[in-house]
Amino acid sequence: MKIKKGFVLRTIGNEQVIIGEGIEQVDFNKIIRLNTTGVDLWNEMQKGVFTTASIANYIMENYQGVDEKAATADAQTFIDRLCQAGLLE
Repeated sequence: MKIKKGFVLRTIGNEQVIIGEGIEQVDFNKIIRLNTTGVDLWNEMQKGVFTTASIANYIMENYQGVDEKAATADAQTFIDRLCQAGLLE
């Protein structure tokens, strides 16, 4: 998987949000608000192709006390949310 072209992370006020930019995203009518962890995962995903396993590994390497089962569940939940919003391909 990878993030679709045209979606970017922006700061609006005190919020970190993902918005669609450009003509390709003309039908994008949602703004996805991210917490600090979501921003961290989004930045990791922007590096290129990723899988649930690679994001789970990133979580385990960067957040103390998260085991593989929890990291995989958290990664899948985040990926599912982005998929449902149409941000991934």
